[in-house]
Amino acid sequence: MQKSLKTGLIITLEMGLEKSLNLRQHDNSAKNGQLIELFRGFVELNSIGGLKQVIIRTLTPKGFASNRYNNKKSIVYLAKGSLTAKLGVGDNESIVIIQQGSKFNLIPGIKYTLKNNSSDEALFIEFANTLDENSANEVYERAVELFKNNELNNINSLIGSLNQITLHTLKPGEFGGNHYHDSKRELMCLIKGNLSVYQKSVNGNADFTFYANEGNKFFLWQGITHKLTNEGKVDAVFIEFSNLAFDPKNPMNDVRKASSNQC
Repeated sequence: MQKSLKTGLIITLEMGLEKSLNLRQHDNSAKNGQLIELFRGFVELNSIGGLKQVIIRTLTPKGFASNRYNNKKSIVYLAKGSLTAKLGVGDNESIVIIQQGSKFNLIPGIKYTLKNNSSDEALFIEFANTLDENSANEVYERAVELFKNNELNNINSLIGSLNQITLHTLKPGEFGGNHYHDSKRELMCLIKGNLSVYQKSVNGNADFTFYANEGNKFFLWQGITHKLTNEGKVDAVFIEFSNLAFDPKNPMNDVRKASSNQC
């Protein structure tokens, strides 16, 4: 049995059943770019049985990736491009068109083929419950391992506890931040582009700027004013791992705007 499903929603396939979830997205002003809450509180992420690895994967135009038998649980977020996913469980098979901004689950027993439909590179992030030691040797054009289990444990110890994962985009000339937090600690992983990162202590005793390149990770600590600027010519895309979950009822909770003499 084949089905075609066009959607801008999130697609989950479990034993041939498609169902929609909600993706939380916030469009801010140009100065703040765009942020998408991938996971808040981790109710959805916990469904895979524990986060062990985060991997960035890319597919060139018309490129494809396939796996005859998937042995892990993972949630995949398509950050850029469009994919045709052929997913099969036993004799059941579904063909799903996955649009940019969608999430889908891969569960044990699924056979899958992913094909890039767009004329540009497709970029997706996989959150998996098992370690894949051979991720960089797969048929994907690029597979970059962001974190393994031990590193994820280190994130918890460094920021206190991991409570939210957010995807940010800054277009050329845009900036984000220009504030500090009372309690929030953030680990940033730059997956595309370049950023100028300015930091200054709230008391003004120290300030510095450094430049982050694609693949770099850096921390933003509480009590430190920070401003991230895209001075490049392409979008800067980065993932934030933080200890505080966003509160839509009090969005400015823990955010303190920088004074005019700080940034």
